[in-house]
Amino acid sequence: MLVYRTAGGGGWKDRLDRPVEAVARDVAFGLVSREKALASYGVVLGDDGTVDADATERERERQRTARGEAKAFDFGPELADVAANCEAETGLAPPTPAKPLRWSPLEAPEDARARVRAALE
Repeated sequence: MLVYRTAGGGGWKDRLDRPVEAVARDVAFGLVSREKALASYGVVLGDDGTVDADATERERERQRTARGEAKAFDFGPELADVAANCEAETGLAPPTPAKPLRWSPLEAPEDARARVRAALE
């Protein structure tokens, strides 16, 4: 079994409800930039990585108002967008897409996405 663990990229529940401490930890570990913590999670961090609680609360409220109701599940951006922004956001080259093996065909991404979305309806 091959398991990929990534920071971000979609998930359950409202991204603005993610614990502030978890976002700060991800920034400290280099998994998420300070800019991404602000834009994606509404968490305001100082240059030293400390959380500005008041500014974070204001920013999260601003983002909630601008966005409206949160989805129960967010698939995140399209894979092509993730790959296109990978190096700028992480400093790493994007991973190489999987290539189907003759004896193990892969499901087309569009078919997989449609199957999963249909199951959630």
